[in-house]
Amino acid sequence: LKQIGLAVHNYHDTVGAFPPSRMIFASPPANGGTAVNGFLTLILPFLEQTNLENRYDYVKGYDHADNQPAVNTPLAVYACPSSPAG
Repeated sequence: LKQIGLAVHNYHDTVGAFPPSRMIFASPPANGGTAVNGFLTLILPFLEQTNLENRYDYVKGYDHADNQPAVNTPLAVYACPSSPAG
């Protein structure tokens, strides 16, 4: 949680606002014409995951097939330490 909190604050220092919890907007290439993106993607560069963010297409949203390789990449920082599966 500390790393995510630091990333959110670094995003704020860079952009001038905290990241939105999600972004929803009309996008013809997206599934159903609506792209949905969450803040966990927006803060990737502040978690030293710029390469992963570069593989993600915000115009298509998280549920588009083209974004699944990036979406399904496990990141230790997003794993709950008390989860039995890790």
